[in-house]
Amino acid sequence: MASGIETYAGNDKVRDVILTKLAGDDLVELFAVQTEVETGRGGYANLNARLAAIEALVAGGLPEAAFTDPFFADLLFDGASGPDVVETITTNNRHKRVRQFSGSSTQDVFFSGQVPIGYGTVKFKVKGIITNATGPSSEGMAFGLKGYCSGDGDPMHDTDGAEIIVTHTGLTMSQYDVFETDWSAAVTITNIAQLEEAMLVFRRIHDNAADTYAQKVGVEKVVMNWKWVA
Repeated sequence: MASGIETYAGNDKVRDVILTKLAGDDLVELFAVQTEVETGRGGYANLNARLAAIEALVAGGLPEAAFTDPFFADLLFDGASGPDVVETITTNNRHKRVRQFSGSSTQDVFFSGQVPIGYGTVKFKVKGIITNATGPSSEGMAFGLKGYCSGDGDPMHDTDGAEIIVTHTGLTMSQYDVFETDWSAAVTITNIAQLEEAMLVFRRIHDNAADTYAQKVGVEKVVMNWKWVA
């Protein structure tokens, strides 16, 4: 790969982007470049075209999806008071895996993920399904997230940063409707560092003033954004 990049006649910064930043960001472009170098398909002319496209991408700012990392229900492990076990919700031959969080007691889960190279402002959002036959009627829900970072020689448990809460209010929905919160405010993860493990706690906060929907909701995934681009 190095020899191909060295033939690129454009901005020298692109080489640094390929070798560092984009290694954790735009994997689709990176793998396309790697494939062309390894197989020789298209030659360096095609490689240069892709590098030019990446240069334009960097110049314009990386999109939200470049640092987006979904953590699905199967990756959410019980916390102090876990939600229902993972289950498959089916309607009209469509399927989603969820964990159902109570509307009458606060339930939490743990999950972890590697902090990418080039991380910045961290945010999260929640995607899920209305699983109960009684859907919300001008009601809402609230979710919280906090965590810390562990690297080589660090303990698995340390002091979490302040919990950040995201709410989803004024909802009128039916059973099997999909819900998606807005992105949260910035999340401060204690001792965050690239390529270390972010140990995160997520919960539905039933006694938050915004959580007025009394039924369970099925959380399909918690979506992390490791570098928010406004």
